[in-house]
Amino acid sequence: MITYKLTCPSCTSRLKSAKPVPAGRVVKCPKCRHDFPAPAVKINIPASNNPALKAEERSPEKRGPGLFWGMVASAAFIAVSVGIWWTKSHSISQGARTTKAQSSQLKAVESFPKNGSIVQVPIPLQETEAAPPKAEPVPMSVKVEPEAGEIRRDANSAANSKIATPKDAEAPAKDETIKVLVSGNPPLTQDFLDQLTAYGEWLLDIQMTPPQRQEWQQLFVNTWKKADPKSKESFLANAQPQLKWYGEISKLTDEQRREIRARQQPWFVATLKKASNPEDRFLLTLYETGHRPGGDRNPILVAGTTPLAQDTLDKSRMFSEWLLDVGLTDRQRQEFQQLFINDWKKLPQASKEIAIKGAVEGWPSQLPMLNNYDRNLLRAQLQPQFLASLEQNPRHELSRWLLEVYQSAHKLDGERNHVLVPGKTPLTESIVSQYGDFIEWILALKMSGGLTDAQRQDLRQVLMSDWQKIDQAEKDSFLRLLKRWNAVAQLDDAARSQLHQQLQPQFLAHLVSTPDHEPSRWLLEIYDREQKLVRLYAKELQTQKTHPKKSSG
Repeated sequence: MITYKLTCPSCTSRLKSAKPVPAGRVVKCPKCRHDFPAPAVKINIPASNNPALKAEERSPEKRGPGLFWGMVASAAFIAVSVGIWWTKSHSISQGARTTKAQSSQLKAVESFPKNGSIVQVPIPLQETEAAPPKAEPVPMSVKVEPEAGEIRRDANSAANSKIATPKDAEAPAKDETIKVLVSGNPPLTQDFLDQLTAYGEWLLDIQMTPPQRQEWQQLFVNTWKKADPKSKESFLANAQPQLKWYGEISKLTDEQRREIRARQQPWFVATLKKASNPEDRFLLTLYETGHRPGGDRNPILVAGTTPLAQDTLDKSRMFSEWLLDVGLTDRQRQEFQQLFINDWKKLPQASKEIAIKGAVEGWPSQLPMLNNYDRNLLRAQLQPQFLASLEQNPRHELSRWLLEVYQSAHKLDGERNHVLVPGKTPLTESIVSQYGDFIEWILALKMSGGLTDAQRQDLRQVLMSDWQKIDQAEKDSFLRLLKRWNAVAQLDDAARSQLHQQLQPQFLAHLVSTPDHEPSRWLLEIYDREQKLVRLYAKELQTQKTHPKKSSG
């Protein structure tokens, strides 16, 4: 079973939760009763005790067709079971134990290259783009009052302002008479409720029938009538930015929208499960009915005692794409599905049960809960292990297929590794990406969630410009840094933290020593902003400790 761990800042008690606690949510310590905001999630996935799995570990040469689904484990290496995600995935917070081989790696990265080339590649000095508003789903309910009628649309009215949806995102706002379901300030309009309905359907990946839509809207109206004005205003303040964001994603590709939904849906479902009002319970029932194995949104692909449903397969595919950093075409997705199904038919019952449990509790379901910093670090940790497991299983068709897809995408000038600057030592997308991951780690950008897309794009553009100016020795030194970073990522948390304490002061000292270097100033600005967030968080904890919130009764 997966456990989520927190530490009370007041009494230092170690708290555990069976469910993820969103960062920032106020948690009450059961021991000292202190309230504190939850930090970013730390996940601990214990090793499986399944006898069948242990048998497979003891006899790797006898696994046969199910090899991809089994696991080979050592102190520092974990191979895959339905990919690496299904079973003994290492926690971000715990990692693997440091082996003798890793100890030698640790010594190899104890200091930076003396020529300072790690920061010689310039980065532009500019304000970063504000991150898009987080679309953490709001509950579909509030707590309200009066009646129906008709009013003219008022451009200044928050409740009546037109918010685009994917179907009408480009349509200009019209000055038209709209139906008011519940009058008041603010009023509830049919227009707003229709947008809210469409958003909920998309986010939950459900399709209401006309009677279901009518029933849900009536439940919402009933709740709205009972809510007080302050609750209405609060709900609208949260819902409207999300509906506006929902309209904006119509400009994205289908794959991008699916990825966004995969990341947002778990939060929304968790919100619905905590709700007690009828409209939220109604939505949750529709979601669970549609997405249960055999439901209209989750058909059974392989029948049996432990059937394979579409959701299990889709989660494994999406996680594979993320972990290998590839984008499968429609044809490749069909190939993956067929190979996955073929494997499933050969699996023993125990392995199928592990796979189903992994789909619910493993990395595929946990990944949406992580910020970019944790996701990037997790991939840096797991990808080498996953690739090694694929290479060790050349006779396993799905393993061989995945490895070929990865190698094709990441070869020089492949889809995921375009040559940005040609030459004897070319600059590629992979180099830029790894350097961005290193910068996130060395500057400890965990609180803010890592570099923004705009910052990474800046990094890419200037690396391209500078790569043409630096000599071969500097390029070689830079690449050695990335090789060392890859070794650092494989260390356990304790060893990596120890190394960070040694390297970050060196890195910051180098930045400070080059005040005329624009990229150095820019990196220092990013670091300073991160430290302000850390201090603000610490101050909030102290404030809550000194002035705990009074119970509302």
